[in-house]
Amino acid sequence: MNNMWLVCKLEFRNRKKTIFVWSMLIAVIMFIYMALFKEFKGALVAEMEVMPPEVLELFNMSKEIDYTKFNNYFSMVSQIILIVMCAFSAYMGSLLLADEQSNKTIEYLNANPVNRKEIILGKALTHLIMIAIVYFIGFFSGIFAGIIRVASEIDFIELLVSSFVSFVAVIFYGVVGMLLSVLKKDGRSQGISLGICFGTYI
Repeated sequence: MNNMWLVCKLEFRNRKKTIFVWSMLIAVIMFIYMALFKEFKGALVAEMEVMPPEVLELFNMSKEIDYTKFNNYFSMVSQIILIVMCAFSAYMGSLLLADEQSNKTIEYLNANPVNRKEIILGKALTHLIMIAIVYFIGFFSGIFAGIIRVASEIDFIELLVSSFVSFVAVIFYGVVGMLLSVLKKDGRSQGISLGICFGTYI
């Protein structure tokens, strides 16, 4: 168990730059979109009136939903971010062992008093923590922007529950990526995991 935490600590240190960059990227996007809620909502409604039903169906949107309400607007923007997060989770999950194999450091790990199970569990735990940090920093960044602009319109509990439900999808694609990383030895797990992510979405 101690070895698993050691692997987790080392992996987290190796991925800290990725965590920082993605957290800032998602946080900035969410903050800008939510901060401009009042300015965007009118244009969004007008745009949806002329948008083909097929396009709305693709993004699971409906003209019957009132996007001038903050929670509905937040959910619509979060849906786009969710696609990005699922792809990110799948891709990073597929690097679980691929990096170690390509860098030939898997032999070094195996030469130390840590078994394959501890390596995989440690890296999987790091991956879960990493995507949770990126995902929820983005979420709270959007909420913070909303509080600044329209605090009275926010149903925080509803948004939090829906975000946790959406996070299950992010975890799922991360697990798919990790499984492919373990099963595929030829370095093609990244492309396959992204293909599964976007293919199932479409």
